[in-house]
Amino acid sequence: MKNSLEPVICMKRDFEALRFILDKIKIKEPACVLTVSGNGKDIIYETLIKRLEKLKKDTPLLNISATTEEELNKFIGKIKSQTLPLISIINLSIGKDVSWFFDDLEALRRKNGTAFNYIVITYFKDVANAYGQKHKALMRSIKILDNVTFNDAEKFIKDLSRRFSYKLTADEIRKIYGLSDGHVGLIKSLYMCVRKGEPLDKKIWVEPSIESRLQAIREDKKTYSSKEKKDYVFSSKERVVFNVLELGVGKVIERSEIAERVWGNSWEENYSDWAIDQIIHRLRGKIRKNKLAYKILTNKGLGFTLLKK
Repeated sequence: MKNSLEPVICMKRDFEALRFILDKIKIKEPACVLTVSGNGKDIIYETLIKRLEKLKKDTPLLNISATTEEELNKFIGKIKSQTLPLISIINLSIGKDVSWFFDDLEALRRKNGTAFNYIVITYFKDVANAYGQKHKALMRSIKILDNVTFNDAEKFIKDLSRRFSYKLTADEIRKIYGLSDGHVGLIKSLYMCVRKGEPLDKKIWVEPSIESRLQAIREDKKTYSSKEKKDYVFSSKERVVFNVLELGVGKVIERSEIAERVWGNSWEENYSDWAIDQIIHRLRGKIRKNKLAYKILTNKGLGFTLLKK
């Protein structure tokens, strides 16, 4: 029987991130999921391990939830000693930049090809340099874990109610969502405050659990909001397509490659020229609106090219 305090994956955002990762694994591609501190990445890591243990019985898994740089160093050595094929699942919560880790992962990938694959789930601050420099190992297949919608927040709070045997009113749920702006860690901290009988007023921000989360979020936002504006003006699908174009800047990127990145393993059955054209159209509009130094050219019958102005 499951412990009643054990969390379960319940939000659409998290199911989509899990599907993104599993689609990449099917085509033997690495994947990275990034979010700000405390925004609910661990449940994705834990659920992914359980899924892969059932789905990939013939492929060894090597996973780590690392909190120190020393653990990462040891983990690289452990990977090198394993028999291939191998899938490594890495959940980072280091609290400082460890972008060097991607160089090691990419070196192993170049040496072993698709026999070695890796999935990284991390906070922005742990990969600040790799993210800022658009490191290939990080950017080739990336998913940003955004704050959750109100519907997802309701599902998450319902799961908290199951785990901690305390149900909120509809008004309390709305207030918590408004105060948290959809940040999963803040939603949980605010829920626990209400459970203890504390009012949802301005004094709530001086609660230690709330204050520490806000500080971590502010530090993480410095990491990515100071980068190019494109990273937070694009939707998730737009960001995927832009990253594909940017990795091949100046080159023609075929529609089939874009489709594979957008729809994953089921890209052939979901393929739509119209949908691709709509994404490109929206990208062009946002590039103009936000005055980004890029231009997307259409190569009729072939695909698209991203140029830097």
